[in-house]
Amino acid sequence: MPKDYMTIVIELPDDPTQRKAISTELPLSGTFHGGRITAVSLEDEITVNEMLEEMLDSSEVDDARARAKSITARAEPAS
Repeated sequence: MPKDYMTIVIELPDDPTQRKAISTELPLSGTFHGGRITAVSLEDEITVNEMLEEMLDSSEVDDARARAKSITARAEPAS
């Protein structure tokens, strides 16, 4: 059964103490409240994705999404 995913972009605060609190609460690998962290980026990948969607034909975007789902399905551990 395909898994559900959530992508979040957090604008990090300038304050080092606040940054440390975020990185302490949200690990960069492993699990978080039962969810498995599968990827991390230190860039705003959603904005990059939106820009690419504007630049590409919709069929190319649809193809990329389908290919990503296929790759994700193969990478999921058996239940």
